[in-house]
Amino acid sequence: MEFWLRKMSAEHNAPIMLYKIDTLDTLNFAFNSPISPSPLPEEGGDENILVKITGNTNTMTLSWVIKEETVNRGIINTNISNLVSPCNSKTVLEQLMWFTKPDHGFLGTGIDDSFDIVIVEDGAHSGDYWSDELNQPTSNESVRKGYIRNLSFDTSGSEPVTLKARVDFIEGNTITGYNGNTPSTPRNFVVQKGDASGNNKDTKMYITWTLPLKNGGSSLTAQAVYSRESEGEWKANAVASNAEAAVISNLTSETTYDFKVISANINGNGTPTYVRSRTTD
Repeated sequence: MEFWLRKMSAEHNAPIMLYKIDTLDTLNFAFNSPISPSPLPEEGGDENILVKITGNTNTMTLSWVIKEETVNRGIINTNISNLVSPCNSKTVLEQLMWFTKPDHGFLGTGIDDSFDIVIVEDGAHSGDYWSDELNQPTSNESVRKGYIRNLSFDTSGSEPVTLKARVDFIEGNTITGYNGNTPSTPRNFVVQKGDASGNNKDTKMYITWTLPLKNGGSSLTAQAVYSRESEGEWKANAVASNAEAAVISNLTSETTYDFKVISANINGNGTPTYVRSRTTD
């Protein structure tokens, strides 16, 4: 049997990415019956992607060996517009980067990402199996649709030139989730009195943060630092889409202000940071 991983485009109803597993190590298939609703994110868990899947689910765990190859193990469907150029997936490092690249990797960034595991009978493809899997699925395919929950890689000292990859795949229909196709929360959010040098603590605040871990499946298009006098109206202070610092000026001395940061992509605003309050000198 052949095993394929596919990342699908709902818009085009076609694979965005394909990866062919050549050296299968283990396959585990388990039936699960739900016993409780999906939990809400815990405080501080804003980088998690939590999904709710209807009905009974099946969990498939595949592990395989990633080794040096002479041809690409993964490809990107260049017939679908707005995708980055294909990258190499021959060496162990290239395959690892291919899986985890933020712009187009196999890591889920929200419920808008759709994944398949395809099991194909040996010899079912005629001619170019890459082209078949992109454009002409065979009648001998078993397609499992769902969501990739975990993707991990490990190696050992006895086999330093290979990686063992593992994917935990939940088969089922995703109906809702959190942190979908918009950016996750900006990280390491800090508010300090004064400017970047610590001066003018009576009229300025220096805001720093780190870009969101998840961009929601597309590049950041905007960011803003929001400020207000406590319980007043929020004012958006736009900054560059790749900025990680800003100085908020023209503040009133001995006044308490609230601050938060929000990143956005083409789909809209992402999850804001927690509100932090500081009082000018």
